[in-house]
Amino acid sequence: MREIIVGSIPEKITYVYPKEGLKILVGCEWDMQSAKLQQPKELVYPTFPIVAGDEKALPKAKMWAEHPYWDGNKSINKTPEVVEDQENKISSIRICNLESRGNGGRAYKVVIDEKYYVDLREDVLVDTMLKSSIKSGFLEGEFIWAKVGSQMKIIRKNSELYNLIMEYQSKANYKPLSKVGLEPGGIYQDKKRNKAVFIGYVNTVQLLQDYPNGKNIWDLRRSGEKAKFKFKKSKSKNTEMIISNALLDQKILSGIGNKYKSEILFLNNIYPFEKVTAFSNDELNRLVINVPRVLKYGYENSGRTRKPKDKEKISWDTTHWVFRRSGKPCWICGAKIISERKLTARPTFWCPNCQPINAH
Repeated sequence: MREIIVGSIPEKITYVYPKEGLKILVGCEWDMQSAKLQQPKELVYPTFPIVAGDEKALPKAKMWAEHPYWDGNKSINKTPEVVEDQENKISSIRICNLESRGNGGRAYKVVIDEKYYVDLREDVLVDTMLKSSIKSGFLEGEFIWAKVGSQMKIIRKNSELYNLIMEYQSKANYKPLSKVGLEPGGIYQDKKRNKAVFIGYVNTVQLLQDYPNGKNIWDLRRSGEKAKFKFKKSKSKNTEMIISNALLDQKILSGIGNKYKSEILFLNNIYPFEKVTAFSNDELNRLVINVPRVLKYGYENSGRTRKPKDKEKISWDTTHWVFRRSGKPCWICGAKIISERKLTARPTFWCPNCQPINAH
């Protein structure tokens, strides 16, 4: 997988620089230190580039531009000049010198458009040498400004860095998913291509687990031992709550999405509109024990809840037992799957033959 670069390509650039300019020597360090070479100084304008319209960065750029400097004899005050809304296109880049900085740092200094004196990063210089060319100090190719992280940076158009930034920028308008849209077992990816599986919300539930010998539930399942579960009915005053709505109530049991609700009820042969008070504690316990089995299978199989048969075509219809299969034949008995959208908080799908009234 390629690296992700967090960045953007602005349409317009604002240049901020001291109106007085600065005289510099052009060349290598050993040329400058040579007593035999009397090099003339060149007038340039040290420049702070920002994205046009960035009101937060503009005061900082002006402060930087008006900072006084020492010309060898006295301190010179500077007046910031602002050139706004320039097209993000650099007509020429000429290498001037290499500037040494603190802690062993260094920066290649260039003049762009024969005026603005700015930094050129080493990676861009190497990219130009390998993929394009440099003639008499001028960089060949098409260059623009990019904002990489929080820094402005010259980059070569159509370089690998440019392509990575464009890929990231193309996802800038992606809208975040709401919590309602998340399905347990679903795989989601952000703009940086980080993938995550949503397994549900963390919440306290009225579920007591007694594991013999300190073993966890997965060890028990592998060994064939039985775990003892106790599920206490909610003390809610709403005695009319049906089992479909109870499975989606995060105060009762957390982590079950609408898809898994219908699938869990089908796999347990439970009529979706039965009142919770009609179930015994043992029946509720059996249901709760089966919940993580269904979620785990979905997590391990990209959200599907039904195992496909040999040579069966993979489609949404073959992925689930009842969810979004209204009007289609039940995989078990052949009866038509029914959907209900009024009796429950979210659409519910079930088989009237496999999930009859009072089946429990």
